[in-house]
Amino acid sequence: MNVLQAQQTFKIRGNVNRISGSKTIQMGRLSAPIQEDGSFELAGEVTEPKLEALHLDSSSLSLLWLEPGDYLLSCQEEKPQGHTSTQLKIVVKNGPPDASVFGRFSEAVDKNFLIDASIKGGEAQRKIAEAYADSLFKNYPNSKFLPAVVLSSRSFVGLDATKKYIALLSPEMQQNELIQNVQNDIKRSERLAIGATFDDFALKTTDGKDFKLSSLKSKKIIVLDFWAKWCAPCRAGHPKLVELYKKYADKGLEIVSVSLDNNTEDWLSAIKEDQIGSWINVSDLKAWQTEPVKNNYINYIPFSLMLDGDRKILGVYNFSKPTEKDILDNL
Repeated sequence: MNVLQAQQTFKIRGNVNRISGSKTIQMGRLSAPIQEDGSFELAGEVTEPKLEALHLDSSSLSLLWLEPGDYLLSCQEEKPQGHTSTQLKIVVKNGPPDASVFGRFSEAVDKNFLIDASIKGGEAQRKIAEAYADSLFKNYPNSKFLPAVVLSSRSFVGLDATKKYIALLSPEMQQNELIQNVQNDIKRSERLAIGATFDDFALKTTDGKDFKLSSLKSKKIIVLDFWAKWCAPCRAGHPKLVELYKKYADKGLEIVSVSLDNNTEDWLSAIKEDQIGSWINVSDLKAWQTEPVKNNYINYIPFSLMLDGDRKILGVYNFSKPTEKDILDNL
């Protein structure tokens, strides 16, 4: 029994170079303090290899393949131009074999795919990403991390290649939660295409009044922002939204924040803390079962849309929010 228990434990040691005031690193329900020298340690149990996300107090998520064993990570906090929140980049210096392979893949996503796209264009990016994913499916055909590869590469390789990789998975892997999320991504991208009309919905405001999205027909731009108190990257983007609202509300901008909280106190306290009560805040406190979330296959936040007064979709923002340029281009 002791041997089995030992085989299910993991220990993650590492060092993070911070540019923010973050004091903790988090992975799921686990959190650990970051020491003055940037070092940290996370430990726990894992019964089944799975994809986990690490983040600092105010950084975006970075993916790690988690299984029993010892890890050594090197982490860097960055703030790319045009982004409202910092991003956490991780390098797996040492770890279980599958975790190391997936770590190199994640590095390639950050370095090769994105850099090549900025220099040579999207088609070059797609070819590089697909070649890398092809090699993983060829060299590790039965590895449990393949659903995570499909999830992480879907936005780079495109819809057809994503469907190809799903078909290559075993029937069991096709039922994996990550692949179900990818299937939802496909449905969401088809439903929330640029130029499509976003379905009307009705939710309660903070004072209990009924609000309908269609009531904003007179507005030039509607930023529809999905968030929650527990979502640090969501809240890190609020100061910029506050700034934009002050500048452009009288020019036709409206913001509708849809909370995925399930507790009134959490919802209201976060609105007050982030000073976002000047625009429309709505929720039914059903979290992921909230009507516009469930109906549109939204399975992560931050997630935002930019609409016109007729609810036509002008922009889709995965893990981010519209920039000032996005708003000015459509006012």
